[in-house]
Amino acid sequence: MPVIFTSFRIAQVLGLGGATWLSGNIASLSIFSAPALERSLKQDLVSPTAVARQWKHTLEGGKANPPAAAAISAALAFCAWSVRVEVPMNYLFPKAGFGLFGVASFLAFSIIPFTVFTILPINRRIVELADQPFDPKAGTNSALDKAELGSLLRRWGTLNWIRSMLLLSGSVAALMAGLV
Repeated sequence: MPVIFTSFRIAQVLGLGGATWLSGNIASLSIFSAPALERSLKQDLVSPTAVARQWKHTLEGGKANPPAAAAISAALAFCAWSVRVEVPMNYLFPKAGFGLFGVASFLAFSIIPFTVFTILPINRRIVELADQPFDPKAGTNSALDKAELGSLLRRWGTLNWIRSMLLLSGSVAALMAGLV
């Protein structure tokens, strides 16, 4: 029992702490990065290609998020498995522990398909804009690209907020499971 209890507590800390941290990590892109690039596009007369290229570099840093979400989900799934009805540890979480940890695990993992189906198409289009040839001496790219990129950044920011809230909801469920 002590080994499983220690493993459970480690998984609980990693799952809850990881979901909360990753939620903030993801939200910061919607709070700071996307709006700053959109302002550069509108106010600073930076070309759409240059802004898209900066965004492309930002996306590179975000590639660590899906594996982190999978690891967080696995830790929370382990917590759910550890407190299922058939095991002695369920006395610690007699009512809602299994269900709440399961919900937390599902919510943490759900950002992966959410990203694939809603955010990746936007990322692909921004990368296409980033890969356009640009001659700084010739001036900015077309106004259409500028309007499109601004719209893509706004839509990305909104969808990214949703993704962040999925993780935050998962961390709240994990916290509730630990307190019930």
